[in-house]
Amino acid sequence: MLKDIALIIPSGIIYLAFILPQITRVHTSDELCWLMNGIRCLSGKPVFAYSPWLYSWLISIPMRIWGINDISVRLIGIVSVYLSLFLIYLLIKQMYKNKRQVSLFILIANLLYVTHPMVIQGSLIVDIDNTIMTPAFLFLIYSLLRLGHWHRSKFILAILSTVIFLWTKLTAVFLFIGLATLVGYLTGKDEIRISLLFRVFFTGIVIFMLSWVVLSGIFGYSVKFTIDYTLRRLGVGLLHPLRDITVLFSNLTHLTVWFSPYLLLALFILLIRMNWMYLLKYYLGIGIISLLCYLVLTPLEQGFPKYYIPIVGFASILMADEIYSFISNLNPRRFLLIFLMAIVLVLYFYFVPGDIIYSLRYQLRKAFAMIGSNNGNIIICLTRQYVLYFLPLPIILFVFKYILKLKDRVFLLVLIFLGLAGNLALSIQQAKADYLTNYAYGERKTRELVEFLKERVSAKDKIVSASHILYYLDRYSDLIPVSAWSDKDLFFRITRDNDVGFLVYSITSNSLKSYKNIFNDAQIREYLKSNFREMQFGEHTVWIRADR
Repeated sequence: MLKDIALIIPSGIIYLAFILPQITRVHTSDELCWLMNGIRCLSGKPVFAYSPWLYSWLISIPMRIWGINDISVRLIGIVSVYLSLFLIYLLIKQMYKNKRQVSLFILIANLLYVTHPMVIQGSLIVDIDNTIMTPAFLFLIYSLLRLGHWHRSKFILAILSTVIFLWTKLTAVFLFIGLATLVGYLTGKDEIRISLLFRVFFTGIVIFMLSWVVLSGIFGYSVKFTIDYTLRRLGVGLLHPLRDITVLFSNLTHLTVWFSPYLLLALFILLIRMNWMYLLKYYLGIGIISLLCYLVLTPLEQGFPKYYIPIVGFASILMADEIYSFISNLNPRRFLLIFLMAIVLVLYFYFVPGDIIYSLRYQLRKAFAMIGSNNGNIIICLTRQYVLYFLPLPIILFVFKYILKLKDRVFLLVLIFLGLAGNLALSIQQAKADYLTNYAYGERKTRELVEFLKERVSAKDKIVSASHILYYLDRYSDLIPVSAWSDKDLFFRITRDNDVGFLVYSITSNSLKSYKNIFNDAQIREYLKSNFREMQFGEHTVWIRADR
């Protein structure tokens, strides 16, 4: 066992090599909500708990020990990755005991997981879905695998995992529970097992609700606020695809480029071909489908697919199974050739198509936002980039089929092979980037801007800016209503106040609607030019009132 656990160490070291260059990057967007909740926990104030307040309490622990800084608030996300690696190990050991080289299987699955851009970038974002939800979900599946027909300690473990998952996030659990039960009955699964699952989930829900209500009462947190918020988001989310199909299209587009177009297609092929009677694959498949429901439930925050990050852990096990079967039948000469091809492909993806997310999340948005920009050029460049990204597919397919003479599952293996090479190249690019690579993708010079403003902003000055700029200036109280960034009249009323000495916005933090309704509006631009002077810090446009 110790030998197998030691296989987690190389993956853990590789993960550290990816995150250390990025661990002090600024926090932005939704992160500030959870960060402020952690700070409120420190001071004993009620939190605005959009999910059960376990996560807010957890991130406050390293804050209390090491102070409030960019590293301490990210420690829970980093620990979550290591817990996920250990749980992936446990799942594989539980269900693949008869594999001749189970250690190799574990190593492959963990390497797939820690080199994935969604995992690396997600662990650095202060939020629930991309941190503690993955180990909570994996722990639930592990406990259900051990459940069997009846065993008291295993029954208690399954209940405990259900309670922990509910403390992490409400909606995902009910999606998983509903689908697991429904599909179980439809596919004729063991009725005793399905009945036992129902008892586990029901008991877990009751214990969670009791603990949540009692502890929230003790600490002064509102259960009603969380339930109302969750139901409201679900209600709006269910209407989104009916009201605006672009939300669904945007979610799917961003999930595809972040997950890897190659790997997402491979995952769908695996789900279609999968033997659902095999218990681990059954639970992993249900987990994947339940999380994909978020495509129609809620839009993504700034294009980062945080809701789907647990899918990476599930997919790593399914794809590792395919890779393991493939590698175990290779002779040394073929293995060396494929290894060299992998190195060449990583270099190709790194230097030729480059960062496919940067062009989508930053360059394309900038082209549509800026007055006088040539949208045709950026669309041509984006098309060329994606053609280059998919160019290796027919070449590698030809090599695998006609040179290496592979016959079984060739297309699936090629997709996985290319997806892994592309993701590794992208993760390296993101680690080396001089811009933000999760929320506010492409943003530069934020810290320089903050230092510049600190030297010039007086106590009486008001600042109109995105939340993360205000947070680092310790001026969070200056935050304006979200609606003001798209309502021209409201924005005008706020900025006409002479106490507003500074206005800051950027294509990375503000929406295209803000540019259309406000920043590109002739009347507002005329007012700003007459009363402010303009400066540029990276992607940030800064307007300073003329008398400051």
